[in-house]
Amino acid sequence: MIHATNVAILRLDTNGLDVSQAIHLLTMLDLRGLRSKATITDIMPSVEDNAHIKKSFTCLIAQLIVLYCPDSEEWTRRGEMLEKVKEMMPQNHPLKPQKTDARPFGAIDVNEGSKRGIVDVLKEIGARTSLTTQEWSSKTRLILGDWLTSSNLCAVRRDRFNEQSAYGNLSYAKELSQPWHFALQATHTIIRTHLGDAVQDPTSLSAHKDLLRRIWDVNKPNYAAAKSLIRHSLIARLLHIVMYAPSFESLKSAC
Repeated sequence: MIHATNVAILRLDTNGLDVSQAIHLLTMLDLRGLRSKATITDIMPSVEDNAHIKKSFTCLIAQLIVLYCPDSEEWTRRGEMLEKVKEMMPQNHPLKPQKTDARPFGAIDVNEGSKRGIVDVLKEIGARTSLTTQEWSSKTRLILGDWLTSSNLCAVRRDRFNEQSAYGNLSYAKELSQPWHFALQATHTIIRTHLGDAVQDPTSLSAHKDLLRRIWDVNKPNYAAAKSLIRHSLIARLLHIVMYAPSFESLKSAC
């Protein structure tokens, strides 16, 4: 059986900045272990951060209410309200879209879905670049892939911690999950953290799952089904709050 692991090389758009230190391997390795010295002040949001997050949450909640209130499609000013909410959303260093310069690097006959496979794939990529093993592992190489790729890469480094060379212990490879897989991991984490108990808590995600007759495994949730459950539960909670808000009737009459 042929295992087709497709590989592409992406050009790093530096916008004219000097990134030599960013890809310098020893500089990255010198930062290892510093998280153990971190304190709560290192992650404590500032007053400005808190205001930004609070306003973002308010805008997201307002958007969900306008979109999913019963009969909101008939509101005469619904489009205007959605545009207003969009304008209210705070921006923080928005990035302009740029076309990615990607070059196909060919398919590799290796099963990348295992620890052994990720090692063989990196060896093959290094060989195809025509660089020596020392040259290939002398700089930080960003490895973009799915959640499994990142997990296997971390596991391999743990298994090879006693290897002396950067090529042997794969310390040169820096995993980076792609955007969809960040969402996948976030969805799994929410289910694990907030599932609750359907018997003891009728408002839990577990209770909503049973109510909607969803039968997927909570230990390995399907992304689309889990995301749908989370959004349905959130929207239901928001609409329940709005129903009892004193200003709800005035809101309906204004629309």
